[in-house]
Amino acid sequence: MKRTRTTRLLLMGLAPLALTACESAQEAQLYASAEECKSAGRLGAQECESAYADAREAHERVAPRYLRREDCIADFGEEQCAHARDGSSAFIPFMGGMLLGQALGHGGYGPQPVYKPRQGQWQLPGGGGLGKTTGDIRVKPSVVVPQTRAITVSRAGFGSRAAARGSWGG
Repeated sequence: MKRTRTTRLLLMGLAPLALTACESAQEAQLYASAEECKSAGRLGAQECESAYADAREAHERVAPRYLRREDCIADFGEEQCAHARDGSSAFIPFMGGMLLGQALGHGGYGPQPVYKPRQGQWQLPGGGGLGKTTGDIRVKPSVVVPQTRAITVSRAGFGSRAAARGSWGG
């Protein structure tokens, strides 16, 4: 009886992993700027400007926050971090671009801000990796779950630096 229960719990725990592995990637576009979006020609100039403005607005709300400037610099570089504009003492990286997918009224997620840490792979606010190139990309829906609030990165004490950097792949 105990073995059956353990096996059942183990299988229940593995089910989400199995479903994620079978998850099909969907098309998305990653742009470093509104101008790059316009040049791609997939959207009109006004749509690109509006999408970039939406991503910028989300950036203020969901950007990863660091308690120390040095920690932000370690992940993003010397000239890539600034005080958050929300009046807190946190530091946030500059927005590097935007991700568009099932956006602009097509359901799913809207324009999302993306960041480019030092290692060069584009990342979402929650740390989901998107690759190293802009333009048309394919992403798994589980990676693109929009952030609703900022993640504060803290690094104090033994091992916390490695644990905090793990989500950014550094």
